[in-house]
Amino acid sequence: MTDKKYTLTLNKDQAQVLVQALDLFSRIGIGQFEEIVHVYDSGRMNNEQLEGNAKYDVRDQARAALDLAKKVLTGYTGGASHGIHSPLVSDKYRAAFDIQQVVRHALHQERNPKGEAGWCVSSSVYQTSAQELPIFVRNDEPKEP
Repeated sequence: MTDKKYTLTLNKDQAQVLVQALDLFSRIGIGQFEEIVHVYDSGRMNNEQLEGNAKYDVRDQARAALDLAKKVLTGYTGGASHGIHSPLVSDKYRAAFDIQQVVRHALHQERNPKGEAGWCVSSSVYQTSAQELPIFVRNDEPKEP
C-alpha cells in the first residue's frame, strides 16, 4: 500500500495559525500541559470580560487544574515533561513537531531570505518522527479550487 499525498492551500495567516496549533498539540503530547495557560496569557483567547485580579485568579486556577491533570496522566509535576525524542512520546506528536518545523522554517525564510538563524528558528529542519518530512511550498499564484 502506498501512502497517499494531500495538498492544503493556506494563506500566510492560516500558516501561522497552523504552526501555533501544531506547537500546542506537540507540547501537550510531551506533557507540557501548562502551555494551554500560555495560550490564554498571550491573548489568543478572549479574556476581555475579566478585570483586575480576576484574570490572574482564572490563570492560577487553570494552572492548578493542569498540574493535577499532568500528575495524573504522566506522573510529572510542575514544569517537567518528556522531550520530543523520548521513546514514551507517540510518533504522532513528533510528526506534528516535524510539520510545525517545516512550515515555521518556510515562513522564517520568507521573512529572512538570507537564511540566517532566527531567535526561534534554526537554519535547518531536522526529522524527529518516523515519517518523512513534509514539503511546504509557497505558491505565488493561488490555484482555483
